[in-house]
Amino acid sequence: MSYAETRQRLIDSFDDLTPQLQRAARFFIDHPEEVGLVSMRAVARAAGVQPATVSRLARALGFSSYDGLREPFRDRLRGDAPSYEDHLRDLQQRIRTAGAEALYDEVRERDVANVANTIAPDRYDVFQRAVDVIAASRRVYVLGLRGAYSVAFFFHYAYRLFRDNSQLLDLRGGFLDERLRGVDDGDCLLVVSLPPYTQITKDVTDFLVDAGVRSIALTDSDLSPVARSASVVLGVSDESPSFFQSFTGAHAATHALITLLAAEAGVDAISVVKETDAELARISAYL
Repeated sequence: MSYAETRQRLIDSFDDLTPQLQRAARFFIDHPEEVGLVSMRAVARAAGVQPATVSRLARALGFSSYDGLREPFRDRLRGDAPSYEDHLRDLQQRIRTAGAEALYDEVRERDVANVANTIAPDRYDVFQRAVDVIAASRRVYVLGLRGAYSVAFFFHYAYRLFRDNSQLLDLRGGFLDERLRGVDDGDCLLVVSLPPYTQITKDVTDFLVDAGVRSIALTDSDLSPVARSASVVLGVSDESPSFFQSFTGAHAATHALITLLAAEAGVDAISVVKETDAELARISAYL
């Protein structure tokens, strides 16, 4: 069944549903993006009903399970996913009509705006909350895949210069492997996720949050797959005139986090940096 058909069935059946089922149905109608992105428990919580109510709604609409009801909403999101081919065709058309210099100016203006919006003065408090979570954690897991990998790697690389308790989850050689053994509520996760969202990023994030890990999400929306379960959401602006989204805002957010963390890290961090400097000198890392 398509999303349009499912939505119409919700509307047509609405008057025959119990008040609790109507409450759940209204959420499905009004918030299709959330239904497609989050778990049944999260949907129930957001709708103000019990998970069993959502299951009953699925059966009342003729679906054998909640997953069956949810699938049209997920299909809707997949259909809305950006097409790189379409965006690239549009980009090439604009350079023919407006010229390369105008396109260059637009890239510059958008990226400057991305940075300004992401690390705006009124957002200091949320950055400080993220710093407090990271500083208080036993281990810091860092996750960003596909386009987001460069942001995750930058944080991990810079952070390891002055603290030695981070683990980059690049997932090479496995999924939830030995790097996640012993994870508990004394740990935190810094996860970078921008659309089109990567399924494995959500899966790993859900696994860690279920284990009690506090999550800091660098993401574009409070409705993104990693935002709903996050302890702290650092909103990232990723607007771009190009065929690919911009990670400039995400890098700026990461730079701000590293700067605040290093400044507040104390004398222990200075000792780690001293050892790091000595190791880099021994291996002739730099010219």
